Amino acid sequence: MAVAISGQQKVRADVSELLFCPLLVGQQEYKAIMVGQGDYVVPVLNPCIKEKCIAYNDNYFEGYCEHFKKSVYRESED
Repeated sequence: MAVAISGQQKVRADVSELLFCPLLVGQQEYKAIMVGQGDYVVPVLNPCIKEKCIAYNDNYFEGYCEHFKKSVYRESED
């Protein structure tokens, strides 16, 4: 079940090649609609912020995270 607003789809298309950063995990809280259902929290994964992060290095490899020792871009399946 995926519902997306057109503005969100455009943003997703731009960051679809970036990997998610485990350090940028947030949470979104949803309140119960009726009594007895209970509130719940959903984790939100955010993509790498690239140049704004101190661990990001673009000197030797394009888009390399020194903290996790890997590329911040998805490898193509071609």
